[in-house]
Amino acid sequence: MPFRTKMFIQCSLFAILHTVAEGKCIFEFHSQQSVQGNFSSPQFPGNYSESLECIYNFQGKEHETLKLTFHEFDLEPPFKKGCLTDYIDVSTITIIGSKFLVGRYCGDDIPASMLFMNPHAEIIFKTNLVIHKKGFHGSYHFQDEKTIPPPRSTGNVSSCGGTVTGVGGIIVSPGFPYYFPKDVDCIWLIRVDYHMKIYIRILKMQLYGSIAPFDFKPTVRKRSSHCMMATPAYPSTRKCYRNTAETSGTTRTSKSRHSFPPEIDCYSGLKLLRLRL
Repeated sequence: MPFRTKMFIQCSLFAILHTVAEGKCIFEFHSQQSVQGNFSSPQFPGNYSESLECIYNFQGKEHETLKLTFHEFDLEPPFKKGCLTDYIDVSTITIIGSKFLVGRYCGDDIPASMLFMNPHAEIIFKTNLVIHKKGFHGSYHFQDEKTIPPPRSTGNVSSCGGTVTGVGGIIVSPGFPYYFPKDVDCIWLIRVDYHMKIYIRILKMQLYGSIAPFDFKPTVRKRSSHCMMATPAYPSTRKCYRNTAETSGTTRTSKSRHSFPPEIDCYSGLKLLRLRL
């Protein structure tokens, strides 16, 4: 029979703590108990223990979004090859149980806030035998996706971002079919009823940089000096279910084949489409 131990943590009153084998812990946060609260590493603000493996499970209702914000963050610094010892893995989980890694974090740089259009996310916290730091402290917030406003686009630019509703429509870049302005960041929020799904088809594209439908914190991409033509190399349809996987096309080098998703099929009532020029 495995040795069982209790671990004390400064966290939300509505977190459910499972006591498991020594060095392992599971914390569950359900929106039915509380739509917002706090989470932290074991013993915070004291140093965490060695050889930990803790799971933080966030579960909201079907049509809720989830925002995770870290307020303090202090883990073992990364190696040249990345976070290999003490780290957290943040993932989003689809309604069919598929898990997508958002990112791995360590060191003392506070991760940026993360907005998930899917209501289910997971944090896995692992530590090794040496160098025990203060750990992390953060907050979570479940919110009905109907109340989510579109992220801010570049101001004073016509046709740059906004909210798109209805059963169909066309989205064009600023100035289309002529040249677009430089240094703009346009984000469209596509919103339909819950029982409907969103189908996006890219008809024409010629630009520098990238365009990406995204679920959480968008990846910052470096600009390229090579022009990209819209010659899709993705499969004809990409199913992202509840908008959990980031599907993107990016420029690489002059010898690389450019790739873009011509069709995006999403089982969700909410979709964000970002165009960075």
